[in-house]
Amino acid sequence: MRVIAIGAAAGAAGTTALNAVTYLDIAVRGRPSSDTPEQTVERLSQVAHAPVPGEGETRDNRVAGLGPLAGLVTGVGSGVLLALAAGGGVHVAQQPRQRRAGSSPPGGRRAQRAGLSPPRRPTPIRRGTPGRPRRAAQVDQLGGRPAGDQGHHRGRP
Repeated sequence: MRVIAIGAAAGAAGTTALNAVTYLDIAVRGRPSSDTPEQTVERLSQVAHAPVPGEGETRDNRVAGLGPLAGLVTGVGSGVLLALAAGGGVHVAQQPRQRRAGSSPPGGRRAQRAGLSPPRRPTPIRRGTPGRPRRAAQVDQLGGRPAGDQGHHRGRP
């Protein structure tokens, strides 16, 4: 029961923070509020075959009230589910793997061509690290070793 309470509190805190930032953005930029919550309520009403009662303005006001309430329920419910999963040994939030320099962005080249991913910036040319030449030009011409490599870790004199 304690895990559920902690998850509900975390979900409520996250939802409250999200709402605060959203309403601050609306106030600062002067943009209109989103109608996505109301659209979600309308769609759920259709799928569940449970119409929102009322007509005209009364129904519109109910839909407008149910939209943010659905967002709050979603946030608290997500917190509870994640807390239960974490309590059951599931690692929910893992550290992202570091990408190698020069690797493609998530989605790869096809996503870039479709305009779904920003084009990647050219990776600067790296110079060789000791023991791993990047180019043949970086190999010491006299000893045949990469620049900076003393050779002692490979058993060479």
